[in-house]
Amino acid sequence: MYHSTDHILRSVGHRLYRRKKRIGGMIKLAITKEQAMEHKDSYAITCCRFEEGTVIEPSHIEDPNLIPDLEESGLIEIPEDCLKIGEVLGAILKKTVDALTPLTPDLVEGYTKLEDVSQEEIKEEEILVNKVKKT
Repeated sequence: MYHSTDHILRSVGHRLYRRKKRIGGMIKLAITKEQAMEHKDSYAITCCRFEEGTVIEPSHIEDPNLIPDLEESGLIEIPEDCLKIGEVLGAILKKTVDALTPLTPDLVEGYTKLEDVSQEEIKEEEILVNKVKKT
């Protein structure tokens, strides 16, 4: 059982841990509210172990900038149904999860499905085109 990303990286001697260790201190990989808004369309991966019933906050989410490196190293695998950060904030965990757990619909209650912005833009353009054709 892993309680934090720091614990996982230290256990496997991952290069992120070795690099941070040189700087000193524990690895702080969770994100802030501002970062959560910037990365609302990024995958929601837990940074630490959280108990069932926890309301998901930005501080519970792993830094999205590190996800590709963690995937490449084999520490995480992102399932197709992984929710996005913007979908899980304010939702509740249905089960206790360990660090680096991709949040999926079976783990989260009350998540909000984000609309695909590109699809919205396409619909708006179609409406404008139809209005122009009618005039």
